[in-house]
Amino acid sequence: GMTPARPRAAVTHTPVRGRPATGERLPGIVQMSGPNEDEKEGKTTVSIASHARNMPLESARTATSKNLSFAQFVYGAAHELHSSRIGITPQMKSGVLEAKLQHLMNVIHVTCLNASATDFRPVAWSVGRTYHNLVQSKVDSGREEW
Repeated sequence: GMTPARPRAAVTHTPVRGRPATGERLPGIVQMSGPNEDEKEGKTTVSIASHARNMPLESARTATSKNLSFAQFVYGAAHELHSSRIGITPQMKSGVLEAKLQHLMNVIHVTCLNASATDFRPVAWSVGRTYHNLVQSKVDSGREEW
C-alpha cells in the first residue's frame, strides 16, 4: 500500500523569554507549533519523549514531553538523530538533521541561561563526564577510533 505523507509541523520563531510575538523572527530559536506528538492520535512521527523511553532505565519508561528530565531530553534528542542515521527510523530529509542539532543546542543554551553554576554538577554528571573523558582520551591517543 501507499504510505501517507508525513505531516509537516509549522515552524514559528520564539524569543528566548516570553510568549511568541506574532510575526517576530529570532534566528536560530524555533518552536514547533501544533499538537504535541505524545498527544496526537494516529501519529506518524515519533517524539523526543518516545525516543527517551528507549533509555534502558526504569525511570525513562514513563517519559512524556511534559515530565522529561534534562538528561532524558538530551538522550531522546540524540536517539532520534542516531536512529535516523543508522536506519531504525526513516532517514531525515536534507537539512533536517542540522536543524534538529541546532534546536538541541538552542534548548541546552536556553536551559543554561536559566540555571545557576551548580545546577548541572551532580555526582551523576561527574561519572558521565569521567566516562566521556576516558573515551575521548583513547580516541585522542589513537588507541581507539570513532
